[in-house]
Amino acid sequence: MRFLCDQMLGTLAKWLRILGYDVYFANNLEDDEDILKRAEEEERVIITRDKYLVMRAKRRRIKVI
Repeated sequence: MRFLCDQMLGTLAKWLRILGYDVYFANNLEDDEDILKRAEEEERVIITRDKYLVMRAKRRRIKVI
């Protein structure tokens, strides 16, 4: 499983990498649209605490936690 952590979850991204998961960490320079596009193209599950990003991902049928 491949994950994409948004900028609020840097520590989680680090720990998932240590555990062997394929994790992309979206930094502060990427906006929500860039995050959604990357997750869709690379078939990644978005991990976020941003409710607005969750709603947008669900509308586009992108997996999100």
